[in-house]
Amino acid sequence: MGCKMEIRKILLICLVMSLVLLAPFAPTTITVFAATSDMITITFDPQGNVSIDVAPDTYNFTQVWAYQNDSTTEHYFTLWNNGSAENMLTEIRITSKPAGLVTDNNSVPDGDDEYSLKVIQGSVSDAPWIPQSTYVQLDDDLDTTGDDTFGLSLYLSNITTNLTWQTINITLRGSVGS
Repeated sequence: MGCKMEIRKILLICLVMSLVLLAPFAPTTITVFAATSDMITITFDPQGNVSIDVAPDTYNFTQVWAYQNDSTTEHYFTLWNNGSAENMLTEIRITSKPAGLVTDNNSVPDGDDEYSLKVIQGSVSDAPWIPQSTYVQLDDDLDTTGDDTFGLSLYLSNITTNLTWQTINITLRGSVGS
């Protein structure tokens, strides 16, 4: 028993001496041993149905003369939110141009064989001319209980050739607003 006690004293003295000798080399900051962290991962599945619809889906301007403006003022389009997500942000753009004409984003195109198309009336009367490459806003909070009506105004500049029937495709896009 005396031998075990003696060995313990020697080990304790060696441990204390080691700590005294190593103390000058220890970092000046306090190191926390056995620190740990963990993480919570939260997942969810949004259940809002994002969907819009528009009617009618065609319109025929028939003959439009050069340097003339024609519009759908007697035939409006109705856009509505038929999904379950409220505050729908709706946007519009021209996705293809007629074969013989070129889009112009000015209110009165001045180049040959150019046209412009503008949203008119309804709550979107201040909307800009519809561009070929980007979307412009129609309505920023179309709810499931509401709808939006709008018309289109077409302006042709100088027509330099006898063009055949032209078709303009328009894309409407809906997304959840803020």
